Amino acid sequence: MKALIVFFLLIGMSTFAQEKKEATAELDTSFKFHSQIFFNYSYTQNPLDPTKRVERQGFNQENSRFYFGFTKNINEMISTKFTLDFGGTPEGKYTAFLKVGKVVFKLNKQNKITTGVFFNPIHKAVHKLWGHRYIKVAYGSGCYWNAVPVGLMFTHVLGDMLKAHVSVTNGNGYKHVGDNDKNKNIDLNLISSPMKGLDLALNFAYILNIAEKQPTIFMTNFLVSYSMDMFKVGVQASYKSEKADVEGAEAKNGMAFVGYLRLMPMKTVEVFFTGYMDDPNTDSKSDKDTKLGFMGGLDYVMTKDLRASLSYEMNWVDDDSDADKESVIWVSTYLNF
Repeated sequence: MKALIVFFLLIGMSTFAQEKKEATAELDTSFKFHSQIFFNYSYTQNPLDPTKRVERQGFNQENSRFYFGFTKNINEMISTKFTLDFGGTPEGKYTAFLKVGKVVFKLNKQNKITTGVFFNPIHKAVHKLWGHRYIKVAYGSGCYWNAVPVGLMFTHVLGDMLKAHVSVTNGNGYKHVGDNDKNKNIDLNLISSPMKGLDLALNFAYILNIAEKQPTIFMTNFLVSYSMDMFKVGVQASYKSEKADVEGAEAKNGMAFVGYLRLMPMKTVEVFFTGYMDDPNTDSKSDKDTKLGFMGGLDYVMTKDLRASLSYEMNWVDDDSDADKESVIWVSTYLNF
């Protein structure tokens, strides 16, 4: 691991030293502060969780967040970004996490190394299409990919045609200090915009089974989207294979499909829709493992830094029981300052 880091650094630094610097404006090394507030009020009928079969409404703790941080250029080669995440947890507690804490080494125009806590490129690509993180995280995050890992990532850029990211991370995400299970994720992300409006993203992830009594897992995600001034449409396909190489474990092959549609008839109004089908174990004989759902809503863009939306969500399992259908009404706001 250490040898790999040193190898990338030596190659990149030698290339960086050989290139002649172009005449540029003086580098801005000041602190650039950023902050965002996601506020969500929700009313839920018949939650899918069987232990919470009661209607509930009020301030949604898990999806209401406050982010605060800064970016800073140390010099032409090194830059940093730190973002704190304040909010609730599924257990109903309030806490703070280091959402982003990264140092980026720009080796040259084509290559850079990122270390620390950073966004998985497939997560950024999906959310660029979804566009409504302030309401709810895109489907698949945390299950089919690790959204914010901790580790090291090497990036090679060939313009808009291809951005390749290779990373070695802890596989636990930013909410765990250090390494929770000692396993390591090896990810390859390929991002491409081969023509105007068309975006492609491909992710492969392999979890090295270092710790004992841990299954070997392989995950892949594919995203294709097309955008114009008045609409965006896209499809996401995800796959997860979990081998039964632990005594008593069951082999699982999960698969999910997600569709996105955003209509923007005017600058201040957007209509959005997303729907998903997720079978966490395609080997199972029971159809009740399959989950389905959709969310649709209206987004009012007052300014680029202030938005509000009203949306409706429904989730259910693949059977005819009304008891397994969950509906949620969301009232959400986004403030960037």
